[in-house]
This record gives sequence, C-alpha cells and structure tokens, in this order.
Amino acid sequence: MRLAVLPALLTLVSCSPPPERPAETPPPAPAAEPRIVQFYAYPSEIAPGERSRICYGVENAVAARIDPRPGGVPAYANRCFDVALQRTTDYLLDAEGAGGRRLTRSLRVAVRARTSAPPAVPPPPDASPAPRVDSFTVSPAEIGRGGIVTLCYATSAAAAVRIEPPAVDFRLPARGCFGHAPERSTVYRLTASGPHGSDTREAAVTVR
Repeated sequence: MRLAVLPALLTLVSCSPPPERPAETPPPAPAAEPRIVQFYAYPSEIAPGERSRICYGVENAVAARIDPRPGGVPAYANRCFDVALQRTTDYLLDAEGAGGRRLTRSLRVAVRARTSAPPAVPPPPDASPAPRVDSFTVSPAEIGRGGIVTLCYATSAAAAVRIEPPAVDFRLPARGCFGHAPERSTVYRLTASGPHGSDTREAAVTVR
C-alpha cells in the first residue's frame, strides 16, 4: 500500500509550478537638469541713485539665489525686481537642480561717474531737430517657442519712445536693450516722437 502512494506523491511534486520571481523595480528617472533661461538688467548703465530693473528666469531648479541682495529668490521662470545703486555692481545668479547640479550666470549694472553738468542753455525757438530712430535690431531673428530675443535700439531728439506690440511695462529711455519672449512670430515697431514729428522703424522675429 505504501509503494502505491509514493508514485502519486512524486507526480504531485513534479507538477507543482515554479516559485514566482519578485518583480524588478525600475531605476528612478534621472533628475532634469537646471537651466537659466534669462538674466539681464535694464537699463544696464545708470547714473548714481537711479533705478535699474533686474530680471531672471530658471527652469528645473529647486532653489535660486542672487548675490548681492536680494539673496534667496523664488525659482520662477520670469521675475523682475528694481535696484537703486550708487556704484557699479556685479550680480551672480545661482540655480540648483534636484540632482545637486548648480548653474551660475553673472551680469553687471554700471553706474556712471558723477560729473558737474554745465548750466543748461535753452535752445532757440524751433531749433530742435526732428526725432529719429538711429537703430533697431532683434537678435536672434529666429527662435524656438519659449525662446528669448534681445531688442536693442537707439534714438535721437525723441521726447517719447514706444514699441508695439508692447514688450515692456515701463517707460523707455532714448536707447537701450532688453529681453522679450514672443509667443508667435512678431514684427516689432519702434516709434520715436517729439514736438517736431516722429520716426518709425520695424524689426521682425520668427518663432518656429
């Protein structure tokens, strides 16, 4: 009787399924690299005590810092703040990614030396020249979506300067440069105007 049971037990043991192997855990995805998308000052040269606007933007960053003051700042893609300076100052933007990698970028806001201005002499009536746009450029002329272009311009004898479509939210000086992120292909129109007329020039950027 025992010999008859033994083959049946051997058959049951040999037909048992193999033990399941534990599922393998996939390796964690690598942390996205931090990126500094913009860091500029406008205007980049001022007189002592005047104000300049500093703008910065970072991506894939867990922390950001600008030295000297303000120090720690939010890791935003587009943020600006104003500074009033008495001397030329170098700023350093530091962005730290989740994987520990750090990126830095620097800029300088130059403060002109104080000079004693000669007494102002009013011009004779109707002697003012007509306003003129000396130059207006957009660089680069072609970018990918989300990219940033630099608009630079210079005018003469202009009482007011404006750009359409609006690219900045503050009054423009007679000359300068600033960054802008167009959402689509755009033709910028710069107009210099004054009591004796106006002058206009256009510059285009293509957004792929």
